[in-house]
Amino acid sequence: MKNAISDERHAGCGKQCYSLDIDHSTVYRWISKYTEIIEAYVATLGPELGDIWHTDEMKVKIGGEWRWLWNVMDEKTRFHMVSVITKTREIEDAKKAFRKSKEVGNKKPRLMVTDGLPSYKKAFNAEFYDHHQSCKHIADVALQESLNNVLERMHGSIREREKIMRGIKVDDTPIIPMNQIYYNFIRPHMGLEGATPAEAAGVGIEEENKWMGLLRRSITKNE
Repeated sequence: MKNAISDERHAGCGKQCYSLDIDHSTVYRWISKYTEIIEAYVATLGPELGDIWHTDEMKVKIGGEWRWLWNVMDEKTRFHMVSVITKTREIEDAKKAFRKSKEVGNKKPRLMVTDGLPSYKKAFNAEFYDHHQSCKHIADVALQESLNNVLERMHGSIREREKIMRGIKVDDTPIIPMNQIYYNFIRPHMGLEGATPAEAAGVGIEEENKWMGLLRRSITKNE
């Protein structure tokens, strides 16, 4: 995002459009600051999720090196539950994504759908398996596209943002969590008849200006 903001066309926009002369580094600090505040608020919410979750991983370039971005989504509400960045695609990496999903959902799903990546099987057994088989794992590399197509729209939005930013600079970028917040709380979802995933999960923002409403709630909660 720094790269995009520091572009000459963007650097002069604040002054030309709003009569404000603000350095791009200041804007970046604001984004980092308020991402943390909103993240802290969102973490206190209890979304009402369905019982079929989807997990998939995608490659993103950060600081000139490839990383893996693990995403978990609820099928019913399209709520983007988890984004975890790792350097590898090992069992421990998959376990991080699964463990975080249980924290966000405050439960285990009935079905966890993944592709055929071997790391998923052992990670699933470690995080979700029980003798009652209350949670089952569906994993088939041959059916990857059809099984995980609920993640395609979200992955596409990440690719769009990555392209605009001309790559991500650092591992702890605020862009990944803010993109997740935008996807859940701000952007209407076509598959939900124009509702946001947060609204479908019972934790949506009622104000017309959802960004402002979310920020006000977050700041109030933080005080």
